Amino acid sequence: MVKIVAIGTSAGGLSALETFFAATQHPSDMCYVVVQHLSPDFVSMMDRLLARISTLDIRKIEDGDPILDNTIYLNTPSTYIEVEDDRFRVRPFDRAGRAPRLPIDHFFSSLAQSAYQPVVAVVMTGSASDGAQGALKITQAGGLAFAQDPEEAEFPTMPEALIKAIPSAEVATAGELPALIHARLSGATRAPVEWSELSAYQGIIRLLQDTFGFEADDYKPDNVRRRVERRMALNGFNDERDYLDLLAQSREALEELYGDVLIGVTRFYRDIGYFHALRKDVFPEMLHGANEETPLRIWVAACSTGEEAYTLAIELSEAMEEVGLLANFRILATDVYAPAIKTASAGIYQEQQVQHIEPDLLQKYFYRSGRGYQVKSQLRQKLIFSVQNAQADAPFLRLDLVSCRNMLIYLTDEAQAKTLANFNFGLKQGGYLTLGPSETPGALLDQYSAVNEKWRVYHKHPAMLHTGHAPADREGPLAMTTEDPKPNIAPNLNSDSRDTRESAARSQTAGDGWIAFKTYAGLDAMLRRYAPSSILINADGEVLTWYGLAGLYVDTKGKTGGWHVEDVLHPGMRTVIADALMAIREKNRSDRARDRLAVDRDGQPSCRGQG
Repeated sequence: MVKIVAIGTSAGGLSALETFFAATQHPSDMCYVVVQHLSPDFVSMMDRLLARISTLDIRKIEDGDPILDNTIYLNTPSTYIEVEDDRFRVRPFDRAGRAPRLPIDHFFSSLAQSAYQPVVAVVMTGSASDGAQGALKITQAGGLAFAQDPEEAEFPTMPEALIKAIPSAEVATAGELPALIHARLSGATRAPVEWSELSAYQGIIRLLQDTFGFEADDYKPDNVRRRVERRMALNGFNDERDYLDLLAQSREALEELYGDVLIGVTRFYRDIGYFHALRKDVFPEMLHGANEETPLRIWVAACSTGEEAYTLAIELSEAMEEVGLLANFRILATDVYAPAIKTASAGIYQEQQVQHIEPDLLQKYFYRSGRGYQVKSQLRQKLIFSVQNAQADAPFLRLDLVSCRNMLIYLTDEAQAKTLANFNFGLKQGGYLTLGPSETPGALLDQYSAVNEKWRVYHKHPAMLHTGHAPADREGPLAMTTEDPKPNIAPNLNSDSRDTRESAARSQTAGDGWIAFKTYAGLDAMLRRYAPSSILINADGEVLTWYGLAGLYVDTKGKTGGWHVEDVLHPGMRTVIADALMAIREKNRSDRARDRLAVDRDGQPSCRGQG
């Protein structure tokens, strides 16, 4: 298939393009699509000018033109370019529209949805920021992004906008870009970027990535940039390079920035109407049929310093007390920011932080601690706080409720879809999902009924269940039911509506989450039928997951993660496990003799042998 290199440029573009194509290899298995900002009345001579320095075929794009290699394609004034199957589609600007016309972003976004993967986005000299957001979509679809070196660009604003949106973008001069692009498309890996080659802002993002595993591409770039600028101002810096020097020297300053970038805004009883909605519309259904043997399971994702998780625990305790039930529930509260989890686990808050709690509830669930208040142990023991990435890490399972309010709005569409797929996978039959006032389940909406539109409370359709309580003979993280109808997430890709095409991009991302789910489901079915009861560990003995009846012998001691196999198994099995791990480390062989240990239903060792 033809490899597409899409180039966006504006003011000063002629000189940059001449330099670029003078350095381009001939012949080429690529086609180059140049999208410029062109005045409606301007007669472009770009095809003739480029013909003086390039032997590639050069043509202005017309609707229906095939996509051919060894060709430079040029856009025409007042038109949007799109890719449909193996042809270009051209449509005029909407002359009645008042929104800024961004032909580069539009074409890049179309490429991100096409079958031509991976594609390359290049942004060269020009004013404003057209191309940055479209290039971001291309990288999220697996493509590559490049920028002309802003120091070389006659008008550096456009390449700077791309670098801001995609800190991982590669930067080179116009003459160096063709060889660099060819190398990447040929499979050459990128050498580690030296610190000296990074801009100050890229260096700040690199520090966050290297220290905390922060994935900047998952967050909307403008939000990240604003948070960096806010923290700079609070520290009294005007120059990014000076602020980078501080971050490199001060772990405390770096942690403050990381916490700011994650936007951990929370307080007790934030949005009181939301908790009223839970008491009225959710808790009565959740408590119907509840029993003392099986605790309710709730996941509060992006819990920050814990105020909302504790509020939820207070309200659920009160609701259960009203109907005469013991407060039998477990709240799994997670966040990627370790300092916030440390604060939440301690459960100590200053007086001004608890001012929104009713006095009787404050007295019932807190006690005075120094100048503040601490959550009483009988409530605190209902919550387990841990560091976890709701998008990237495996979700908790058999959940009655998932609460994730006001986190998705800061994520890109792809990151939102992955996170929602994790929530959906973890929810049990008839479970509830609560989101922020500006958030929805996106492409998974048809699997839910809206219980309360204002407070974004959703009920998962039983008929759409994908995960639930494990059968009696089945324990483990991949248990599921047999009912798994695939949601309708395929919009009409032939529509000329821009909104429909953007919806298609979001749905495709959600489709990636569905594919991941089906992979889990297939693996689960295979393991249930063919695999023995097993515990999957790494070479260091850390437990990754378990299958079959192995759950009978696993005691997680209330922890949600970070298990070691020697800690969770019966003491009688530890020697066997330790010997096996030692053999793996020393011999690195899979064809060795294996110790076997039989255990009874109570987990007691019964015999030992060779196998």
